[in-house]
Amino acid sequence: MGGAQNERRAFLGVHATADGAKLAAGANADVVRAAAQAREAADTLEAIRLARASDAPKPAPGAAAAPRDAVKPRAFNPAPASAELDPPDKVRKRHDEAMQVLQKH
Repeated sequence: MGGAQNERRAFLGVHATADGAKLAAGANADVVRAAAQAREAADTLEAIRLARASDAPKPAPGAAAAPRDAVKPRAFNPAPASAELDPPDKVRKRHDEAMQVLQKH
């Protein structure tokens, strides 16, 4: 596996304002959209991490999984309610999609 190192330098000047019109005019829709996608991807990865680190008992290899209604909900879950109940292949797919979003930015 190879990779190239890339470095960029830029100067950024900022001016503080409370003027809503100036703030809206200075917003870049692409940046706002990318930030929202990155936040959503990070939340997805955090939900997966929390589900993996939970103290919920894991079925032994080869044993049948607990019925979906036997799983107790957790107090904190930033992902959709079905995130903890999805089969491993769906969780893996969501993980991979979230990683692709984060790696783009």
